[in-house]
Amino acid sequence: MISRVAVVRHDGKFYTDPLWALDVNANSQELGGLRLICPVHVADGVDAIRSGKLDPLDPLIEITGDDELSDDRLEALIEKVEVVELPGNFDWSRAALARRVLRIARRHGRLTILGISSNRVKTTLMNAQGKGFAGRLRARLRAENIRRTQRYLARRVDAVRVVGQGVARLVEDRAKTVNVEVASWIRSADIEDPKPELHDPATVMIASRLEPMKGIRVGIDAAAEAIAGGTDIRLSIVGVGAEEARLRERVSDRGIDAQTEFTGQLAYPGPFFGAVHESDFVLLTNLNDEQPRLIFDAISRGAIPICPRNTAYNDLGLDSRIFYEQGNARSLADTLVNLINAPIAVRMDIQLQLKQLARTRTIESMHAQRARWIRGLLGREMIEEPKATAA
Repeated sequence: MISRVAVVRHDGKFYTDPLWALDVNANSQELGGLRLICPVHVADGVDAIRSGKLDPLDPLIEITGDDELSDDRLEALIEKVEVVELPGNFDWSRAALARRVLRIARRHGRLTILGISSNRVKTTLMNAQGKGFAGRLRARLRAENIRRTQRYLARRVDAVRVVGQGVARLVEDRAKTVNVEVASWIRSADIEDPKPELHDPATVMIASRLEPMKGIRVGIDAAAEAIAGGTDIRLSIVGVGAEEARLRERVSDRGIDAQTEFTGQLAYPGPFFGAVHESDFVLLTNLNDEQPRLIFDAISRGAIPICPRNTAYNDLGLDSRIFYEQGNARSLADTLVNLINAPIAVRMDIQLQLKQLARTRTIESMHAQRARWIRGLLGREMIEEPKATAA
């Protein structure tokens, strides 16, 4: 597996971002180990590790630094594996290693998979809205670069895996086969019972990178409309990003400073899950066609997610009462107010349905489904002494 997420080597062990560690460790445990090529840094100290900012990688994951890769070294790594997975979210230049690995893997007859987790093309364009002509032009050029790189790779690999049906549209006319996954990083043990009573006032969370594509401004406007209509709520905005100053200004312009808190970044999972647990509702305001894992984070902690009505969410089989029209603050406010004012029995019915759904959409089930798909591509029921995704 090729990754651009860095790991830190310290005292003979490897550590990385907790979110990435959670995902890649679950993948390794399902497959019985994997080989990972990525940037490797040597830790100067242990503060980040001791403070919980970095989590350990599964010892079964074999790490190779991406600066240690002569052609002979790559040949040797690829000869030891059956499956090679490449990242598909980058432009031509940043995909140089992926293209190089793909050529060698095809020469050795290895199964090659391209992974695409988000629509970087659309995100790049949306985040450039409001910029000057030069900024928008650069974004258009970069988006086209990413699009062409994705399609180039998708035509040449054996299979593509994506997160959500919306992302599948990027390559479905180029890929030989596409596996559409449901993103979830919750474990079965994480799922809590629904909370019958709301806080007073009702607590509402928005959690994401603070950038235009995430649509936080839609959530702010919806909260302001709900408050103006007489519904008492407390809004928490979790995350950091380039749009924070503009979002704070929007909160002030809408007159809801007293009801709104910007918490900054919260570490995952502990502090973040704690904040979700204290929330009655989590607003998913993204303007893209991705399926964020946040929906299952919310359900697992007893919060009701309110979701845009688009392909990524429609395909999950969610209760129609938690939908709103994507990008429409009035629609979002109406859905939020209706749920706040609904009888307890109605909210409990929704939450119990969501809990049942979450039990089938865990990080374990996500990786088990992926492993079955890979076994099918390899033409076998099991991978003996699994080597899985690699170099």
